[in-house]
Amino acid sequence: MSEHASNGLHQDVGQEVQGAASRLYDASGRVINDVANHPEQAGDQLARFAREQPIACALLALGVGYILGKIT
Repeated sequence: MSEHASNGLHQDVGQEVQGAASRLYDASGRVINDVANHPEQAGDQLARFAREQPIACALLALGVGYILGKIT
């Protein structure tokens, strides 16, 4: 694979990762706003988010656990 093709592949992958991160950020923002506006539906919103984005939820849980572990 030429250097030019390799750079193009890295740019494509980088753009895909950026797009996925942006979609995750948008989705989590919608969930947070929904929970803030309708706290009685928070459990349903959280369950739906977990079903729709299980990998994101797992990564979020790991991140929160890591941060709490460093704090305590």
